[in-house]
Amino acid sequence: MIALGASYTYSKGDDYEESINSGVLGNALGFIDALSSSGVPLSSRFPEDKANNYAFSLSCAYSMILSDKILLSPSSALQVSNFTKGDNDGRVDTNLQIGISGSYALRDWLSFSLFSSYATKWSNREGNDFHNISIGGGLNASHSF
Repeated sequence: MIALGASYTYSKGDDYEESINSGVLGNALGFIDALSSSGVPLSSRFPEDKANNYAFSLSCAYSMILSDKILLSPSSALQVSNFTKGDNDGRVDTNLQIGISGSYALRDWLSFSLFSSYATKWSNREGNDFHNISIGGGLNASHSF
């Protein structure tokens, strides 16, 4: 089985004005703002959410049944995020993830699984790159009721 996917998202975080007008957090921020002795309102110290972005994603996964007990699934995903606010305006991050997982059925209700993945991010802004390798496993049990 092959699974392909594509998506577009736009993320808009709360700026200070939206936070101050929302519930308990807004009441707390308003109280702190009122007590601020610096004379500089909090709204000017926290002008906007720097995480506003739009992103494009592509993904692909393939499930291979190697035998009646063994399932192998390689996968990959690519996401490009473009930031649109504050200090991050113009920043572009590219995320790539490549992985493989497998499971072995010990019984109809019990299986053992392993996974491994490599993730990397590179950016047009210094200090935002990373690389990560994850390896893990598990014992999976199921029961119908």
